[in-house]
Amino acid sequence: MAQLLSLGVTETHMQKDYKVFRAAVFPPFLAFTTIGLTIFFAVEIIQDDFAHPSALVGGAIAGAFVGFLFSALITKCSSSFTVKLTPDGVQGYSIWGFKRFIQWQEIGAVRPFRLLNLRYLRLYSTHGTTTWITLFLVHRADFDQELRRLAPPNNPILSYLL
Repeated sequence: MAQLLSLGVTETHMQKDYKVFRAAVFPPFLAFTTIGLTIFFAVEIIQDDFAHPSALVGGAIAGAFVGFLFSALITKCSSSFTVKLTPDGVQGYSIWGFKRFIQWQEIGAVRPFRLLNLRYLRLYSTHGTTTWITLFLVHRADFDQELRRLAPPNNPILSYLL
């Protein structure tokens, strides 16, 4: 500990003073399954060759299972679906998936974005960069509470809470 303090690292920086929120599995599962079933049925309609109903049900169940596994893998293994809230600001991601941190006072505008019913917020900084944060989180109520606690009173992000 004394070695760390001599290097200029204070004890407050070593404490965990941030919270990380992970994306929920179910919303991407619904999105992926909806896309998969839509494509499947579109192909069946175009070919005008509907399979036996039991094959359709079996395919739908297998597709839903694979969709769930795919969604779980993506949301659990990808750090791009996490949001970190700190006393200084928010860590989200660029549109390309690179980590991006924006300080509370740098948030100039906030705009919602929805893709396949997956909700995001785009945080526009006063410097012109955009930080994306996921809103389909496991503990969304805790996220909203922590955001209210950390964000300054007039911050534009506060108008997008539940």
